[in-house]
Amino acid sequence: YGTVKHPTRFVDHFAGAKLTDGWHWSVFQNVTYTVSKNTLQLKALSSPGGAYIGQSVRSANYNARVTVQTKSTASAGLALIGDDKNIMYAAVKGNRIYVTQLKAGKAEVIAEKTYKASPTVILKVSVQNNTQVSFMYSTDGTKFIPLNDQQLDASYLPPWDRAVRAGLVSKGETGTSALFREFVINY
Repeated sequence: YGTVKHPTRFVDHFAGAKLTDGWHWSVFQNVTYTVSKNTLQLKALSSPGGAYIGQSVRSANYNARVTVQTKSTASAGLALIGDDKNIMYAAVKGNRIYVTQLKAGKAEVIAEKTYKASPTVILKVSVQNNTQVSFMYSTDGTKFIPLNDQQLDASYLPPWDRAVRAGLVSKGETGTSALFREFVINY
């Protein structure tokens, strides 16, 4: 009886010594992370989807963003996650930002840009109707530059028995890590 109120926003400042409630990761991966000084350090995996963690999405229309520290030694990204073989993400590595689609285990870079060096990059994704996806980035937090020219189709996410998650990805060789600050989802 009554009305269920759904949150309109989720924010994680990575302020504690561990991840806040609601983060999910694959049972098939050995995800390793530390949280310290408002920074999440996510150890990389070299698998096609990398190491990832995500928050369940609670609306068909939303946007998510994360601040990536460019001193990361692995590719650090913002992802839409279906499962280990179905992920779409924008990631920063060096002075380039790229959008990758992992579909049925096959990875394809579908957009790529270079940017002027900055200590942090804010990655943002906007999703409409659970399928229309636009990735963008900003080095100043106010002006966001599109990464993909046309909306991407994420209808292959997720497989029928799972929910889409918006989250973070760290892809690279053993011993490398991605560094993140402040993850936000707005519904």
